[in-house]
Amino acid sequence: MIINIKRKLDFVEADRLIERYYDGFTTVDEEKKLRKFLMQSNLPERYQVEKDILGFYETKKQKAKVHTMPFARWSAAAAILVVCLLSVKVYTTATPRSFAYVNGKKITDVQEVKQTALASLTEISSADNDVADGLNSLHDNELIDQQLDVFTNN
Repeated sequence: MIINIKRKLDFVEADRLIERYYDGFTTVDEEKKLRKFLMQSNLPERYQVEKDILGFYETKKQKAKVHTMPFARWSAAAAILVVCLLSVKVYTTATPRSFAYVNGKKITDVQEVKQTALASLTEISSADNDVADGLNSLHDNELIDQQLDVFTNN
């Protein structure tokens, strides 16, 4: 079982870390410990310079985050609002229309479109009789003989 005990830095260890910091040998973890130590209240005056240096970088990071987030939120909200307004406008102004093209001419009158459609359907139903007549003529042997004679006499 591993027990992780976090202890606070004492002044001697803080001085050692400050020396290493100025020499450029501290790790990120050591700098975090030093920064945490220097952010405490009631520190002696001798740590004020280091507190100002490390505190300067800390406040600079915080200011950068504060200014960019509201702009991104407002931009996203404005974009969503524009999309919603445009979609409402598109869907509410669209009206269903009936039209047909007859011999290349566009017809928009609903009654005329219905009459044209019904006329087309009656033409189709009368064409069914033509197909039935053609099939019945296949059984007519005299007609078949006449057509074959045309090809054999040539």
